[in-house]
Amino acid sequence: SGPVRLFTPYKRRKRQNHPKLKVATNVKITNNDNIVSAPAELPSENVTISGVSSDSVSAVTVPLITRDTNTVICPDSVIVTPETKPQVTKTISTALDINEQKQWWQLEEMVKNAVRQILELQKQVEVLKNQCAVSREAALQELRIQMENEKKEALSACRLEAQVALSRAILEAKSEKEVAIQQALEKSRLEMEEKIHSIVADKSDVKRCANCDREAFSECTGCHRVSYCCAFCQSKDWINHKDNCGENILDADCSELIDTCDETS
Repeated sequence: SGPVRLFTPYKRRKRQNHPKLKVATNVKITNNDNIVSAPAELPSENVTISGVSSDSVSAVTVPLITRDTNTVICPDSVIVTPETKPQVTKTISTALDINEQKQWWQLEEMVKNAVRQILELQKQVEVLKNQCAVSREAALQELRIQMENEKKEALSACRLEAQVALSRAILEAKSEKEVAIQQALEKSRLEMEEKIHSIVADKSDVKRCANCDREAFSECTGCHRVSYCCAFCQSKDWINHKDNCGENILDADCSELIDTCDETS
């Protein structure tokens, strides 16, 4: 704000009083109807003296005249003195000017104070605005940090749940796989056992060649205990079989085969 203007009162002007004429009587006048006394106070405009103005008159003698023209009072007995009249109009105008100037000065001071208060209020508003911005940024930063922490916690919880679910699924899959493997092994074992049983049963029912272990279609006619698939296997095995054969027959007779397939046909 600008410099403060202090009020300095104006110097009062000296009053210029208008002179007024006073009439002072030194003569005692008896109560007589024939005597007319001069008024106690005469204005200057009502008294005219040749060669003398009302401003320059200090003491003027005025004769008193009675109704009776024959009676005249001595002129030295009445003295007229001027009386100063205050200048009321100029004093009032000066006071009004001073009051008006004072009112304008007070109005200017009020405006300056209002401007100063507005500037201070504007500064306070700016400070409050900056404080609000700083507090808002701090709150946003704190909220951002809190959200990041919550996000990390949620991600860690989801990761932990996913790991637990994955391990549970792996265990379940492993157990199911083991169960399936056990079931498959059991099934294959049963199938293998069935195959073995069927093979054993087939072997017990089907005759095999004593030489090549294939299915035999012929048997020895001498003992009927050894079977062969063909004449070649029989002739090849005859060296080992002739000692175990139960009957003494000729080689030619023993080498003859009975074709079981031909008989069935």
